[in-house]
Amino acid sequence: LAGAKPRGKPTNEALTNFITKQETDCIIALDEIDKLDTLPIQKSKSNLLYYLSRPGEITSQTFHHKISLVLISNATYWEREFFVNDPATASSLQLIKIIFPPYTLTDILRIIELKANEGIVDGCYDNELLEYISKLIYEKTHGDTRIGIMTLKLAVKYLENNNLRKLTKEIINKVYGRAVLEVERETIEKLPAAVLKILYSCAIAPEKIDTANSLYNHIYIPLCRKKLHQEPL
Repeated sequence: LAGAKPRGKPTNEALTNFITKQETDCIIALDEIDKLDTLPIQKSKSNLLYYLSRPGEITSQTFHHKISLVLISNATYWEREFFVNDPATASSLQLIKIIFPPYTLTDILRIIELKANEGIVDGCYDNELLEYISKLIYEKTHGDTRIGIMTLKLAVKYLENNNLRKLTKEIINKVYGRAVLEVERETIEKLPAAVLKILYSCAIAPEKIDTANSLYNHIYIPLCRKKLHQEPL
């Protein structure tokens, strides 16, 4: 969208390309915004939010449209440290915080009940089983309903493959571990190729590789050029 090549562009240049292409008001959602704090060039993180909140300052022409930002983070108070040395950006953004509390046990049960009612034949399960699944997810995954839904899905497949008639706690316990792995696999499959290469580099790196520079120079670059026959970022 910003017209950046694989090797990237300076923050200001990429933002200018993006902003000048806007032909109407727009809403930009940035997920895991707290991860922006890990950028190696500290000024870049501020520039991104500063200029998105003041688009007229980065374009040579008059900018008549509005840009609204939706910043999403699992860290409730991420902005306290993020803007500690950058009050100008904090002032420019004028953040309005909306906090969504974690799923309660009741919330999880409602979601599991909804999925069960929509996809499983009556008589194959009971409310006690759904409560058991909900409690398992609440206690072991901090409320990750994806794993609960996947557990339910795998349990039904187990039921069908073994010609059984009703789900039990034993079946749930049997498929739970696989459900966790399936959710992790699906999450990884959705990651961009560039991120996967970095993750793989971290996975294969020996213990003596203990800095980002060492990882990049001794693991990531050889991986890209010698094994994947691609240019590293």
